[in-house]
Amino acid sequence: MELNGSVGFDISLDYTATLPITPALVAMMPFGFLEGATIDVPIRGTSSDPNFNEAVMQKATESLVQQALQKGLQKGLQGIFEKMFEKK
Repeated sequence: MELNGSVGFDISLDYTATLPITPALVAMMPFGFLEGATIDVPIRGTSSDPNFNEAVMQKATESLVQQALQKGLQKGLQGIFEKMFEKK
C-alpha cells in the first residue's frame, strides 16, 4: 500500500491510499487479468474521524472491472494473433 497526501493544521485529512490488487482482494475474479492493477482510495475527514467516500469507492471498483476487461481482451487478442501467425 502506498499513502500520499497530507494532514492539515486543523487535523483535516487529504490522503489517497493506493492499494495493489492481490489474489485475496479479487477472490471471485480471475487474478491474471488484474495483475498490476491498483485501486485509489481517498481518505478525508479528520485524524479522529477519517471517512471513505462510498461513491468514489464504487467508481474505483468500476475502474477495476474495466481494467480487468481491457487486460483480458488484450491477452485474448494477443493469443488470436499468435495463432494466426504461427509457423506450421
